[in-house]
Amino acid sequence: MSRSNHEDEKVTIHLGYPKSASSSLQRCLFDLHDEVNYFGIVPTGNVGRDTPLRNHDSRFLQDERLQQLHRSLTQKNRDEFSQTDVEALFEKRVQPFLESGRVNVLSNERFLSVFFAYPNLVAKARRLKRLVPDAHILIVIRNQVDIITSQYRDWPFDPRDFTGGAPVSIGRWVDLALEHDDEIGFLQSLQYDKIVNLYE
Repeated sequence: MSRSNHEDEKVTIHLGYPKSASSSLQRCLFDLHDEVNYFGIVPTGNVGRDTPLRNHDSRFLQDERLQQLHRSLTQKNRDEFSQTDVEALFEKRVQPFLESGRVNVLSNERFLSVFFAYPNLVAKARRLKRLVPDAHILIVIRNQVDIITSQYRDWPFDPRDFTGGAPVSIGRWVDLALEHDDEIGFLQSLQYDKIVNLYE
C-alpha cells in the first residue's frame, strides 16, 4: 500500500478515553472546525444534551464504508478481523482525502473501550500501528473515579453483561468490576501509564 510520508499529511488518531468528552470533541469540534479534516465517528445515540448533532451531513454519517472501517478496527475480534480488508478501506476512504493544509483526524473512543467493543486493547493498538505507523496520538484522560461513576450512570447493570437486566447499586457494580477484571478488563484499561507506554 502506498502512503504519503509528508509530515503535514500525517493522521492524528484520537483514542478517547470513553467518558472523557469524546462525543463533544467529535460532534462539536473535530467534525465542525475548518482546520480539521475529519475521518472519525460522529455519535448519534447515548450522548448528552450538551453535544447536539450539528452536522447531519458529516463524512462519517454519509459513508458506510468509513463506518465499516471503524467497526473493523474497534469491534471485530481476532477471528473476524482482516488487516487486508482494513487497509483496502483505508486506502479508498481515507488516504485519497488526506490534506496538507488541515489536521487529519481519525477518532473513535472504542480504541480504548472494553464495553461495546473488542476488549483487547493491545490488539487494537497493533491494528492502528500497522495501518498508520507514523500517526500522531491524542489521548484525553479523566479522573478514573469520574469515568467509573459516569459509566455506571449510563449502564447501571452488571458490568459483565451490558445487555440490560436489573440495575445494581454502584457499590455492587464496582465490586463486580474488581472481582471480574481479568474477564472484563475495564479497570485495567484505566491504567493510563500502561496505555501511554503501549502507544509510545
